[in-house]
Amino acid sequence: MGLLMRLAPERSGTILSDCILPAVLLITCVAGCSGLRLDYPLRFEDGASRTFAGNMMRNNDAATAPAPPLVKTWEQDVSAGFGEGSPLLMDSVLFIGNLRGELYAFNARTGKRFGWVNLGGAIHGAPVIEAERAFVPLAGSRESFIAYDFVEGKIRWRQALGEIHVSPLLLDSRLYVANTAGSCYCIAREDGATLWTYTLPGNTAAKGIRSSPAGIDTSIFFGADDGYLYHLDALTGRLRWRINVGAPIQATPVIHKDRVCVGTLAGRCVAVERTTGTQVWSADVGGSIYGPALVDSSLVITGTTAGFIVALHRSSGTVAWKADLRAPVNAGILGAGTFIYAGTLRRELVALDRSTGTIVWRTTLDGRVKTTPVAGAGFVYVAADNRIIQAFRGQDK
Repeated sequence: MGLLMRLAPERSGTILSDCILPAVLLITCVAGCSGLRLDYPLRFEDGASRTFAGNMMRNNDAATAPAPPLVKTWEQDVSAGFGEGSPLLMDSVLFIGNLRGELYAFNARTGKRFGWVNLGGAIHGAPVIEAERAFVPLAGSRESFIAYDFVEGKIRWRQALGEIHVSPLLLDSRLYVANTAGSCYCIAREDGATLWTYTLPGNTAAKGIRSSPAGIDTSIFFGADDGYLYHLDALTGRLRWRINVGAPIQATPVIHKDRVCVGTLAGRCVAVERTTGTQVWSADVGGSIYGPALVDSSLVITGTTAGFIVALHRSSGTVAWKADLRAPVNAGILGAGTFIYAGTLRRELVALDRSTGTIVWRTTLDGRVKTTPVAGAGFVYVAADNRIIQAFRGQDK
């Protein structure tokens, strides 16, 4: 039996204060189904993380995040494992999807579960959260892209787009999503209509797209199993450029100013000039890269399956520092001011000094981390493969 739930986030200023929490107004048991319904649309506030890796440029650098050491405040079991996406946060509500096709909503500060909805196939990537809707990618389901309306408590539209392992991108009124057969789609946000389709050229081997798109202005970027980084016109789907980086790309590209940075399965981090597609530099980091890098004006920081986090100078690609975490890093890095956070397959959450790579704090978790951590509402949120989502707060709070 699932729960059909109505909740109303109370409003006070722009951001909910620590003492003002969403209130559950009505809980109704419905045999054989599940549901999640909100009384009011969610509001976007500074520090929200409503899409994979924090924003459409996929640079997971939190505006505000607690400094280490951290203490665990709450945890919740979501009944199935997680894909390669990340938790999402909007208006003090935390969302997470699992590999059983369930989308959960929690009070971001207390961990109280508001409800869940089962949408069918596995959720590998992170959805996109809007004021009233979640746009959810699915695998193992014929209808693999779904718009779920929180206010009405029902599915608005469905699209059959093949197996989706990426996190969708929302730019203006259009959604961009790609499948494992090698096609990228532009979908109208309002009604789910397909506006254009781009298929990888010469894709006789059906090489796929497992790199979530990043976007800015009228441009989208994604990598593919064929070893190319692609730049498409977001309005028309026209190929602007593609560059062969020498190995399959499953990591999400990161846009920062005039550069696009992406990692490959051959263990190279590549920086490309955004408008021309000219390679600026390529650096060997010693292990496969699966998660998006963290990029700022000085550094490009990436985790590797060899157990290292490597910081490269943004201008040249030379190594600034290298930290040995003694365990593979399969997900993206979270920026938190002068610190960074990374989860490992050794069941740890680790904090490092951003400028030197010195490990300043680490804690043991109950499961391996394959999803990218996010921050907001004064917490760091981590999903582990033992089905547990955990929230950590600064020790001084």
